Amino acid sequence: MKKKIQHTEFRVPKTYFESFEKNIMQKIDSNLQNDYSVPDNYFESFEKNILQKITTHKKIIPLKKVAFFTTIAASIILFISVILHPKNSLNFTDLSNSEMENYILENTDTYTLSTYIQEFPIQIETKSQLKSNEILDYLQETDIESLY
Repeated sequence: MKKKIQHTEFRVPKTYFESFEKNIMQKIDSNLQNDYSVPDNYFESFEKNILQKITTHKKIIPLKKVAFFTTIAASIILFISVILHPKNSLNFTDLSNSEMENYILENTDTYTLSTYIQEFPIQIETKSQLKSNEILDYLQETDIESLY
């Protein structure tokens, strides 16, 4: 079988590649010359422009003065907030018994609890006296292991 070669509509002129290298080199040379040009009289007026920009700037405030005034302002605000803020200090009376129990149970282990109980015995004052029979009955009915 013979393959048919299809002709495309894109064609290059006959002398295109003969002058191709010359054209590229000319474009490169022209771009290099234009990239690094300095405007006329640039260095003659350079010093005048810089001095003019420097003298037209606003006066710079030294950092020491700014720091001094901000320190004074911060201390005044702190002083006023301490005076106006009510003194609310927390006491154990502000906490409920259940909050204290939960904290102790979550943050201590059984060994630590037992040593605290041995060192600081708890004295319970009750208005009604429990009978020893009732306490023993309660202890026998309750599974102590399930409480932990």
